[in-house]
Amino acid sequence: ASSESKPANLLYGAQDTGCNIKIGTNNWKEVNLGDGYAVKFHPSYPNISFVSSQNYFRGSLDNGNTFDYLYDFDQGHGYHMDFNHQNDNILYSKGNYGVQEVKFNNLPYSLTDKTIRNLSINQYPDYQCYNVWSAPNDENVVYAHLIHNVNDHLFVRTTNVNDDEEDIIWENLYSMGGWDNIYIAEDDRKDLEFPRIAIDDEDPLKCWLIKSLWGDDDDKIFLL
Repeated sequence: ASSESKPANLLYGAQDTGCNIKIGTNNWKEVNLGDGYAVKFHPSYPNISFVSSQNYFRGSLDNGNTFDYLYDFDQGHGYHMDFNHQNDNILYSKGNYGVQEVKFNNLPYSLTDKTIRNLSINQYPDYQCYNVWSAPNDENVVYAHLIHNVNDHLFVRTTNVNDDEEDIIWENLYSMGGWDNIYIAEDDRKDLEFPRIAIDDEDPLKCWLIKSLWGDDDDKIFLL
């Protein structure tokens, strides 16, 4: 990931090698070990960054020199987090069997002054949330990618994310199995799809699903 306002500021998370940050021409700096997952710079404050690893999220106010613990979550991976594009004090990410909404109350001065809601997706209680996207031009529309036992994937959407948690309705847009394209690697491991979506800039209810697969040269794109 790169900073929107300072593209030379870079972050990445990678399996087994954790998360690393690079500010401008400085060298890469290790943030944490283990498996690194979703990373993000704040869209308005390039000195603020966020990283996730197994079971927790952390954030930094000082160009990655120090990171504060933000919250943890049940075992699982979170590959994409997103800010509300109409209110970048709100960050959406993986939660415990739902979408975690973190509202920062005092940016750019504090990350610990925050309000957290775990937006349970009650229609699918056995599915973990792996990825979250916010619509570019509608603060009420959020998409989420859910997984159950690796094999079952759902893409869901809500159009009222700012309502009280019990009133939020999630609509299932697309379901797919995790092993649509199977090949046996040297270690006999089946390869899993890594899906993502792109949301139309003008129509928040129009989006494309992109399915990428290890061992397959072509992405597969669907209009949802």
